[in-house]
Amino acid sequence: MIAVVVIVLAAVGGYFLFSKGKTAPESINEIASGAKSLKELLASGVPQKCTFQSFDDSGKTEGTSFAAGGKVRADITNTISGKSTTSHMISDNKTSYIWQDGEKTGFKMTVTEADTAATSVPAPGDNSVASESDLNQKADYKCSAWVPDDSLFTPPLDVKFTDFSQTLNSSPGTNGSENSQQCSICDSLTGDDKTSCLSALNCK
Repeated sequence: MIAVVVIVLAAVGGYFLFSKGKTAPESINEIASGAKSLKELLASGVPQKCTFQSFDDSGKTEGTSFAAGGKVRADITNTISGKSTTSHMISDNKTSYIWQDGEKTGFKMTVTEADTAATSVPAPGDNSVASESDLNQKADYKCSAWVPDDSLFTPPLDVKFTDFSQTLNSSPGTNGSENSQQCSICDSLTGDDKTSCLSALNCK
């Protein structure tokens, strides 16, 4: 599950980092589809729904994001070797919630912790932290104006959310079966995604 948090934060964790202080455009017609960066997309400041797809050697990633009133939700599905997993993230100005379909537990963290975690995901093959350039990477987003639905920004009641900072602080350097179990999560990934996951969890 920690690996899921790392992947989701890498994808959408920059929302509040780049949307603070932004004002909405005068017309919703300014929403456009096409090749845009996550930074450009999420800093627009207008209620919108966006979808995207990306493909690489390890599989396919597709998702839908909803943004309105300083809140954002992202539903992301990763398909690797025919196996799909769907993860969700909801963030407001204070707290971020992350969970996965079929799981009764999830993680919560402050927005400050989410920003830090998102910018601290190691780049593939690199021991340094990910830079802002990752958020400038272009993707084919298809966006449209959206009438906000507050229910989408409410965390599910049947999921128990644990403080992620406590879990993360206990994971690096852990020994024995606990560390082995956490690191084994990365085995479901391949290529650069697996490398990033192992690095983020300090797995050897």
